[in-house]
Amino acid sequence: MKFMIGKIRLPIVQDNIEIKEGRDSTDINILNGKTITVQGNNRLTEISYSSFFPKNHTTLCDVSSIKAPTKYVSMIKAILNGDNYVRVNIPKKKINIMCQITDFDYKPKANGDIDYSIQLKEFNKPQDNSFVYVPPTTSDVIDTTATAFSGTLNGDVREVKIVNATTYTVKTGDCLVDIARLYNMQWIDLYNDNKDVIGNDPNLIYPGQVLKVRGTAKTTENKITKVNNVKQYNGGTR
Repeated sequence: MKFMIGKIRLPIVQDNIEIKEGRDSTDINILNGKTITVQGNNRLTEISYSSFFPKNHTTLCDVSSIKAPTKYVSMIKAILNGDNYVRVNIPKKKINIMCQITDFDYKPKANGDIDYSIQLKEFNKPQDNSFVYVPPTTSDVIDTTATAFSGTLNGDVREVKIVNATTYTVKTGDCLVDIARLYNMQWIDLYNDNKDVIGNDPNLIYPGQVLKVRGTAKTTENKITKVNNVKQYNGGTR
């Protein structure tokens, strides 16, 4: 199994790769004590893995030639002491993302091998050093430029979608699929419309990038009008 951390191809890849993914959500109280659950962004992917760097080539090795165990350690420490982000590619697990190394532990053994464990977390690199990400507040979620949430009222599933925006600013944790879904688009159309901003890799978008979206002011009225005590005004909700 191929496992690349930047230009480092791990010599021995075992089956104990742990991948953690998830999505944030927020409960918002509206009128009459009712609650709507707002689906947030996907959480950043986390990867945990442990193995060893062998002193001598064995049948377990995933590569034809290997480096000295201390060389592998030095290469990973160089990433930690440098920019601290690198592309991680595990084709069998369908992982090909930018990550930062959050933890790296290693222990030399008497036979010359080095046991190690490494933890990585998906990393969205800001376009410039002046960018500072501010997490969205509740008021941001119910902004007239882009409101999309679903939840339950009186036990019935309700959905409200109000999309008037023509641009979208990428936030940490965003991906093209989620942004496209918010604006009722196909991700490939969103990518093609913004290829000059995104570049050749649709999997790489960065906080602060401004994307053109084909938003529509038409709402899903057949669902909105049935939401108890939620009235439309100025493009928003109350």
